[in-house]
Amino acid sequence: KLKTLAKERTGYIANYTRKNLVAAWNWGQKFLSGWPQVPNPFSLVPKFPYKKRARYVPPMEDIEKVMEVMNEEDRTMLLCFLHTGARRGEIFRLKWSDVDFNNNLIWLTTRKRKDGMEERDSLPMTQELRKALLRHRSKYGQYEYVFVSNKKGEPYKNRNQWLPRACKKAGVKTF
Repeated sequence: KLKTLAKERTGYIANYTRKNLVAAWNWGQKFLSGWPQVPNPFSLVPKFPYKKRARYVPPMEDIEKVMEVMNEEDRTMLLCFLHTGARRGEIFRLKWSDVDFNNNLIWLTTRKRKDGMEERDSLPMTQELRKALLRHRSKYGQYEYVFVSNKKGEPYKNRNQWLPRACKKAGVKTF
C-alpha cells in the first residue's frame, strides 16, 4: 500500500505515512502486551524518492499589503508570527502570562525537542510587536490566552483560511 500511495500521491506522503507506521509499531511493542516482538516491518521498507519543492517566501511588500487589509486582531497575530518565528501552536497557546512587557520578552512553550519535554524559550519583543500587543491586551486582556477564538476566551485550535483569504483580498500570492 505504501508503494501505491507513493505512485498515486507522492513519495513524500508515502514517507510521512511510513514514519507514522514505524512509530505506531514501536509504540505497540513498548506498551501493548502480546504485541509481536519481531523487527518492525515498516522500518524495513526503504524510503521513497520525491522531489522537494522550495517553500515560497513572500517578499516583505506582499506581507505589508496583507497586513493593510487585515483587522487589528489578525494583524497582531501575523506580527507575532513574523517577529518571533513561532510555530502556529506556540502562538495559539500564548498566554498573557507569557508576555513580559517590563522586560520586553515573549516566552514561547514548545515540545519540539528530542525527548518531547515541554520547554520555554524567551525571545526579545520588538517595539512594533510590543505596541501591537499592548493595544490587543486592552481589548482581549481579560482572557488567559492572547488570541482567542470566541467570547469564552478559548484559544484557537486552527485557522486554516485566515491567511489565504487575506492574501486574496490583498491581491498577492498566497503564503
